[in-house]
Amino acid sequence: MLSAPLSSLLVFVDRLSLDEKLYWRVPVAESAVEVEILWTRAKLPASWTIKGAGAERTVDTVGMAALLAELRIDGAAFERQLGVTVLTQACFADLVRRSAVELFGEKAVEKSIADTKAFLDQVGETAAKLAKAPTLRVVR
Repeated sequence: MLSAPLSSLLVFVDRLSLDEKLYWRVPVAESAVEVEILWTRAKLPASWTIKGAGAERTVDTVGMAALLAELRIDGAAFERQLGVTVLTQACFADLVRRSAVELFGEKAVEKSIADTKAFLDQVGETAAKLAKAPTLRVVR
C-alpha cells in the first residue's frame, strides 16, 4: 500500500506534469542497488516503467503500489524525489504565470484562470451526469 503522500504525488504527475517524460534513480530497500523509474505521458494509462534488478516492468499509477513493494523499492526515497519534482513543476508554473501577467496583465490572467476552471468544472459535471445516465438501447 502506498502512503497517502506518495499516492497523491503519483496522481499529480499523471494529471498535471508539465513535462512529457520524467526520470528518477531510486534505491532498493536495504541494498546498494538502484532502479530507474520513468514516467511517460504518451504511454498513459501504463505510464510508469521500472528498470533494474534484471527486469523492466510497466504499470499504471494504480499498479505502482504492488510493483514498488514487489521490487522492494525504497518508497520514502521515491516519495522525496517525487516531491522535489512536483515542487520544481510548481516553480516553473509560477514563472509561466508571472510572465503571462507581464504580457497580458493581472486581470486578463485571472479571468483566463477563472474561465478555464469554470470550463473544467462544467466538463466534470457533464461527465458525471453521463456516467450516471442510463445506457441507451437500440430497439429494432
